[in-house]
Amino acid sequence: MAEERGESSAAYNSPWPLDAWPDVPTKFVLCKDDRFFPADFFRRLAPERLGITPDEIVGCHCVALSHPVELADALVGYTIG
Repeated sequence: MAEERGESSAAYNSPWPLDAWPDVPTKFVLCKDDRFFPADFFRRLAPERLGITPDEIVGCHCVALSHPVELADALVGYTIG
Protein backbone atom coordinates (compact mmCIF):
# COMPACT_ATOMS: atom_id res chain seq x y z
CA MET A 1 0.00 0.00 0.00
CA ALA A 2 3.04 2.27 0.26
CA GLU A 3 2.91 2.55 -3.56
CA GLU A 4 -0.67 3.85 -3.52
CA ARG A 5 -1.46 7.35 -4.76
CA GLY A 6 -4.53 9.55 -4.52
CA GLU A 7 -7.41 9.33 -6.99
CA SER A 8 -8.48 12.08 -9.36
CA SER A 9 -11.88 13.62 -8.69
CA ALA A 10 -12.47 14.28 -12.42
CA ALA A 11 -14.80 11.30 -12.86
CA TYR A 12 -17.04 12.60 -10.09
CA ASN A 13 -17.03 16.25 -11.16
CA SER A 14 -17.49 16.03 -14.94
CA PRO A 15 -20.17 14.28 -17.02
CA TRP A 16 -19.17 11.60 -19.54
CA PRO A 17 -18.33 13.63 -22.67
CA LEU A 18 -19.66 11.14 -25.26
CA ASP A 19 -23.20 10.06 -26.17
CA ALA A 20 -22.25 6.36 -25.91
CA TRP A 21 -19.34 4.13 -24.95
CA PRO A 22 -16.88 3.51 -27.80
CA ASP A 23 -17.54 0.32 -29.80
CA VAL A 24 -14.47 -1.64 -28.70
CA PRO A 25 -14.07 -5.19 -27.38
CA THR A 26 -14.55 -5.26 -23.62
CA LYS A 27 -12.86 -7.66 -21.21
CA PHE A 28 -13.13 -7.98 -17.44
CA VAL A 29 -10.40 -9.45 -15.23
CA LEU A 30 -11.84 -10.78 -11.98
CA CYS A 31 -9.41 -11.35 -9.11
CA LYS A 32 -10.63 -14.38 -7.17
CA ASP A 33 -9.05 -13.37 -3.84
CA ASP A 34 -10.30 -9.76 -3.72
CA ARG A 35 -11.89 -9.19 -0.31
CA PHE A 36 -12.92 -5.61 -1.16
CA PHE A 37 -14.98 -6.68 -4.19
CA PRO A 38 -15.79 -10.39 -3.70
CA ALA A 39 -15.61 -12.61 -6.77
CA ASP A 40 -19.30 -13.58 -6.56
CA PHE A 41 -20.23 -9.89 -6.79
CA PHE A 42 -18.37 -9.45 -10.09
CA ARG A 43 -19.48 -12.85 -11.43
CA ARG A 44 -23.00 -11.42 -11.24
CA LEU A 45 -22.28 -7.79 -12.10
CA ALA A 46 -20.11 -8.22 -15.23
CA PRO A 47 -22.77 -10.16 -17.18
CA GLU A 48 -25.55 -7.84 -15.95
CA ARG A 49 -23.79 -4.59 -16.78
CA LEU A 50 -21.39 -5.53 -19.57
CA GLY A 51 -22.98 -8.63 -21.06
CA ILE A 52 -19.75 -10.63 -20.70
CA THR A 53 -18.35 -13.35 -18.48
CA PRO A 54 -15.31 -12.17 -16.52
CA ASP A 55 -11.93 -13.85 -16.93
CA GLU A 56 -10.74 -15.05 -13.52
CA ILE A 57 -7.20 -14.97 -12.17
CA VAL A 58 -5.70 -15.42 -8.72
CA GLY A 59 -4.98 -12.25 -6.84
CA CYS A 60 -6.39 -9.69 -4.49
CA HIS A 61 -7.54 -6.08 -4.79
CA CYS A 62 -3.96 -4.94 -5.48
CA VAL A 63 -3.34 -7.64 -8.09
CA ALA A 64 -0.66 -5.63 -9.88
CA LEU A 65 1.41 -5.86 -6.71
CA SER A 66 0.39 -9.32 -5.48
CA HIS A 67 0.29 -11.28 -8.76
CA PRO A 68 1.85 -9.14 -11.50
CA VAL A 69 2.81 -12.09 -13.72
CA GLU A 70 -0.71 -13.51 -13.77
CA LEU A 71 -2.18 -10.08 -14.52
CA ALA A 72 0.35 -9.40 -17.27
CA ASP A 73 -0.31 -12.82 -18.80
CA ALA A 74 -4.05 -12.12 -18.89
CA LEU A 75 -3.59 -8.68 -20.46
CA VAL A 76 -1.06 -9.89 -23.03
CA GLY A 77 -3.42 -12.75 -23.86
CA TYR A 78 -6.05 -10.21 -24.89
CA THR A 79 -3.68 -8.65 -27.41
CA ILE A 80 -2.69 -11.89 -29.13
CA GLY A 81 -5.80 -13.89 -29.08
